[in-house]
Amino acid sequence: MQTSLFRAFVWLLVFCTFSHTYSFTSTLDKHSVMMGEKTVLTLKFCYDDLEEYSLEELQLQYFKIVFLNEYEKEGNQLSCITQRYSIIANKSGDFILPALKAHIESIPKKYQELYNKNHYLQKIDIYTKSIPLKVTPLPQNLKVTGDYRLIASIDKKDVNAQNPIHFTVTLKGKGNIENLDFLTLSIPHALVYPHTTTTLSKTFDIVSDDNYTIPAISLSYFNQENHMVENISTDTYQIVVKSNVIPSFWNTYILIWLLIFVFLLLFYLLRIFRQIDYIDEKKMLFKRIKQAKNKEDLLKVIALYMHVSKAMERLVYRVEMSERSAFKGLKKETTTQLYLLTQNSNKFI
Repeated sequence: MQTSLFRAFVWLLVFCTFSHTYSFTSTLDKHSVMMGEKTVLTLKFCYDDLEEYSLEELQLQYFKIVFLNEYEKEGNQLSCITQRYSIIANKSGDFILPALKAHIESIPKKYQELYNKNHYLQKIDIYTKSIPLKVTPLPQNLKVTGDYRLIASIDKKDVNAQNPIHFTVTLKGKGNIENLDFLTLSIPHALVYPHTTTTLSKTFDIVSDDNYTIPAISLSYFNQENHMVENISTDTYQIVVKSNVIPSFWNTYILIWLLIFVFLLLFYLLRIFRQIDYIDEKKMLFKRIKQAKNKEDLLKVIALYMHVSKAMERLVYRVEMSERSAFKGLKKETTTQLYLLTQNSNKFI
């Protein structure tokens, strides 16, 4: 009996000399939630003395984990570090939040003052308890929770063919939707080019040759505050597309005026060419008259025109019967007579 008491006393002395006090606990504020509903996990690590420690990072599949805060409280005997996490499940079912580890490195109090105290460094691991969590599915097999508003806008309601309009959808509110990647838009006989402007805003560039309708975009979600399923949607938009093709009657009208223009242009050019020929022939005639050196040369030029008028016929006879001394005067008179006959004519005589 005395031996047993002595052994117990020795073990108690060793425990008080070498041991420290540590604890690592985890708690949930709710053990049963709906999918998308938040529950808060609190981790609390307490110690009296240590050299170093590390807490295992919280990782859970099918859950969105958001770090909320951390604070430390120092007491006379124990100091405690508290961490809080928001946990939101994106899948229903019965889950077990696994035990988390805290790694601790410490030196027994007996060796704290020694120069080689690190030689007595002790390493231990302590764990939290695992926690069960039940996640129930949302009504109507919904996947979205929160409270939202859908806002849609377009930059114009009528557009020329092959030119785009910009249709923008914006989601406002709060819940478990993080982006609009799921949002798609399909319009018959139109090309739709989506691109994301911000996390909760998405723009579609739409191009078509015909009138079309942008359908309403709907979203159903479960509102955790009023415990109701809510449905929201955007308006529909009727888009008028103006054709770039000219109607057939306008094509015919334009073709007729084009033919008339071409005909008038050709007629005008023909007159110009004829006028040029007339001017050139008239110029050549006067040149030949000027170059005539006797009445025989002059008669060869003007005999062809004696039928034009009586005055010209008499002039030809006068040249034929003239003497040499009268040749210059008749030559000048011939030039004058032909000039008077041709100046008001639109063709050469």
